[in-house]
Amino acid sequence: MGLCFEIVYDSVHYEVAAEQGESLLSVLQRGDGTILREDGALKLEGGAPPWAVPALCAGRGSCKKCRVVVNHNGRRQVQLACQTTAEAGMVVELAYADPLVIRDSSSLSLAEVYPPDLVAVCPPDLAAVCPPDLAAVCPPDLAAVCPPDLAALCPPDLVAVCPPDLAAAQDDTLSSQPLGIALDQPLGIALDQPLGIAVDVGTTTVVVRLLDKVIGKLHGSIADINPQAIYGADVLSRVDACSRGELGTLTTLIRETIARLVQVLVDEGEVRRSDIGIITITGNTIMEHIVAGLSPVSIGVAPFTPLSLFGGTHLLDGLNAPVWLAPAVAGYVGGDITCGLLALQALKAAEPLILIDLGTNGEIAFFDGKRIRCCATAAGPVFEGGGVYFGMSALPGAIDHVALESDGVFSLSTIGGKPARGLCGTGLVSAVASLLEAGIVDATGALADPADVAPAYAQLLGRERIDATKQAVCYLTSDHRLFLTQGDIRGLQLAKAAVLAGIKTLLDDWDKTMADIGLVAIAGGFGAALDVSSAARIGLIPPALRDKAQAVGNTAIEGISAAVLSAQAREDLAAIVAHCDYLELSTSAKFNQHFMNCICFED
Repeated sequence: MGLCFEIVYDSVHYEVAAEQGESLLSVLQRGDGTILREDGALKLEGGAPPWAVPALCAGRGSCKKCRVVVNHNGRRQVQLACQTTAEAGMVVELAYADPLVIRDSSSLSLAEVYPPDLVAVCPPDLAAVCPPDLAAVCPPDLAAVCPPDLAALCPPDLVAVCPPDLAAAQDDTLSSQPLGIALDQPLGIALDQPLGIAVDVGTTTVVVRLLDKVIGKLHGSIADINPQAIYGADVLSRVDACSRGELGTLTTLIRETIARLVQVLVDEGEVRRSDIGIITITGNTIMEHIVAGLSPVSIGVAPFTPLSLFGGTHLLDGLNAPVWLAPAVAGYVGGDITCGLLALQALKAAEPLILIDLGTNGEIAFFDGKRIRCCATAAGPVFEGGGVYFGMSALPGAIDHVALESDGVFSLSTIGGKPARGLCGTGLVSAVASLLEAGIVDATGALADPADVAPAYAQLLGRERIDATKQAVCYLTSDHRLFLTQGDIRGLQLAKAAVLAGIKTLLDDWDKTMADIGLVAIAGGFGAALDVSSAARIGLIPPALRDKAQAVGNTAIEGISAAVLSAQAREDLAAIVAHCDYLELSTSAKFNQHFMNCICFED
């Protein structure tokens, strides 16, 4: 190492070493070699730094999200970490963010379809041993579900009813390993523990639920930003990081995040961590690879072959319970889609349906009544705020809905009612839909000249210097603090064209028309808040399917929650995979043709 400088994070000073010519972002992404100055020469172990600096563009300088404050040579200024070279003696200030950003009080949508296995295993014999008012002994909050108490009430022969090694009855070992790669130690699932954890590892956000496996109750739900965002917003940036030898760091980052969020839920629920018998995890195939400690590099190049399609139970370092990974279909159609199809009960659907999970990788599944056809489109990060000049994740202060009034003033809705800080994906879609309706953006996606729009709208248009060039913009706030750029609109055009072209290609592939579809389910955190009318206006979904489209929320977390409670749910997930075919769009001439035809907005 050639030089040292200082980082200040959460009021703690760190001294870090860097190579000559190394960028600040590269240093910040490393967790090794960090020394805590205030405690002397204490080397921090592990590969996960305590801070997380987003780099949605993977360090190319285009996303502007890796801003840091640099004090050097008497000057204090905001700089992009990816474009700043580390120098000896500089002091870098990193903003501290509360990691607990999302909470909800959702119910378990599949609780009636998949009742808890514990109830199915024990009640008949347990009823004979324990009185009907067992609820008085074991209240719903599970805090009193302690083995000593139960032992006093129920005689020793209860062990014969609910044997500890229920793994023998539930042989959930890894069943899909096309290349024969094993993950740690295959295990059965300990159904005799009263608690379980469900996790949805998204490219941007990690959602964790604590579940009561006895009565099928949601104890709590919490989410945080996926700390891997320091390596880029999309899955390919994570693949690239792994190809550079960063797999261990990425795996540590995500496992530590899951473990931390689990501990928060355990502490708040006043339950015992030792009562957690299973952790079920879903996500796209690349995210599941990284959680499992498997390299996803082979998914990044043709023929896009994953090392595993998962669907089994294992021990993973850092997660103190058996981990069951949701089964995937292909390299770019993962467990988040199979869990989403489970949440929709797709195989029981009365008419054909389409499931769209919109994120950095747009995954689409089409059920025609017999089989499921899946594909994935490279939508890019715009639906999650990446690549947008004032883009941000769906956090408090993000503009999530835009309405343009006749007097030329934007009405902005923000998450949590906080002051507007930027645009999340749904806000971008809503804003562009409003501009199309007002004639401020034309069918080609170009922002109009101020002279060509109504006088009330002319004040919204201007030009700003962006990346050393002046670019047309539309101001969202009267003080011109936030605006939409021409580049933002172009990025949305490409993303929506990829999704719409994927839908059309799937329908063509099975000789179906829009009229054959009974439901278009738009899933994911983005889909939960998406205005369907705005989505149809920009062509994200076919206008012909507007009345059949529904925002269905995070179906991935709903499906993986069912997998905590029920072996039948895990079996049904395997059945869904068995019904799936995969269509590779990168080699499809039809897709390329549809994509070119879908770039423009419809008049």
